[in-house]
Amino acid sequence: MRFSFLVLACFWASCLLGQQVDSIKRISSTSQKIELNENTIVYDSLGNQIPFAIWKDLLMSRKYLVKKQKLSNGEERLVLTSGSPVSVNRLIAKAMLDDPKISFLKGTQLPRIVERAITGEKIDSKALLGKVLVINTWFINCSPCITEIPELNQLRAKFKDNPNIVFIGFALDEEADLKRFLKDRTFTYLQIPRSAYTMQRLKINSYPSHLIVDPSGKIIFHSTGYSPGLVEVIEEEIESLIQKQPLQTK
Repeated sequence: MRFSFLVLACFWASCLLGQQVDSIKRISSTSQKIELNENTIVYDSLGNQIPFAIWKDLLMSRKYLVKKQKLSNGEERLVLTSGSPVSVNRLIAKAMLDDPKISFLKGTQLPRIVERAITGEKIDSKALLGKVLVINTWFINCSPCITEIPELNQLRAKFKDNPNIVFIGFALDEEADLKRFLKDRTFTYLQIPRSAYTMQRLKINSYPSHLIVDPSGKIIFHSTGYSPGLVEVIEEEIESLIQKQPLQTK
């Protein structure tokens, strides 16, 4: 009986995969008559190979297409496209966010936070209602945290002319240690030291973490851990929020 069940389960899984591959073939055939299966190698716009599980799901969503791209040496390769450049790092980062353990704060309200930055400026989340908060949590001995700092500086630079977007870094370190660290490194987020209590209130215990808080104080984006394409996703989320909800200064 158990053997029969296993055979039936394997048969069902095989049929399901076959149906998915057939569906992929039907979708891809609407563009350039490209035959696709689980052994097909598909690249992003930067030349990085995309795992089958990711490009399959994206293709099934009908928001993406696989097209042939001719290289300078005359060879051809298959590239995933959505009308704009596709980055495998961004795709993997977005897929990672589907795990509720990584984005458990999404949809919750940011509790009131009152802190003082190393510049002496008082930060009160209640006073910042009406603005978008882009929050990074980190500490100076966290290697992934340090790795993403240049990208976060670039992100901050893209929105530097928008006074309704506030970038805040919550560091676990003591103020003196943080200031010493930042003497040799540039991190353009407004930095708040000694943030362990705030992290405890938010139940954040993995670093780096990122939050985006909308003008009403609701957390609309949360990520835990480092991924090479994550900052691209954060930028997309900020842009999307700006388009959906024009910001007003209070």
